Amino acid sequence: PKNAKISEIKKYYTLHNTFIFRERNIFSIITNQIRLARLLGENKYDIIHFEILPGFRVSLLFPLIKRLTKHTAIVQKIHGVPLVEVQYKKYGLIKRALYRLDWTVAKSNIRKYSSIIVVNSRYMEREIKESIPNKKIIIIPNGVDLKTWRKQELPEKKSSKKIIFWGRLSEEKGVDFLVRAMP
Repeated sequence: PKNAKISEIKKYYTLHNTFIFRERNIFSIITNQIRLARLLGENKYDIIHFEILPGFRVSLLFPLIKRLTKHTAIVQKIHGVPLVEVQYKKYGLIKRALYRLDWTVAKSNIRKYSSIIVVNSRYMEREIKESIPNKKIIIIPNGVDLKTWRKQELPEKKSSKKIIFWGRLSEEKGVDFLVRAMP
């Protein structure tokens, strides 16, 4: 986030070196790629974990990353695919074409350079296997640390059912299945 502070992040994670790259415009995207290339050239890393899809924004940087980090495993996390996202369907023609191009380049980069792909559900595993066959995929579900939540006593009703849904109200989240499952 734009307001992220290293001191806040360090409360939750043990960090040795932390670098924040923020993308605000095309200049910051290019600058960040140069900073990342320099960082990778100066340090030896065992693993590089990409949280975002490495599409055309980093297509020129990926071969350089792999050259600088010959013995580094590249882990790609994919949480969503633009072509199946609901918002994608609502975009105009040009934005949809850019997303298609980005996903095409991302698939090529992932095939060539990633060691493993991490997804958060069986649904995403199936989607990725169709798009990027012959890659090792593991599922690590999103989770909640229940210790961080205070237990609250809710008023008891004899016939009440308690359900919580936390997510965006959109088709791919499957809230309709939750509602139909209530009875």
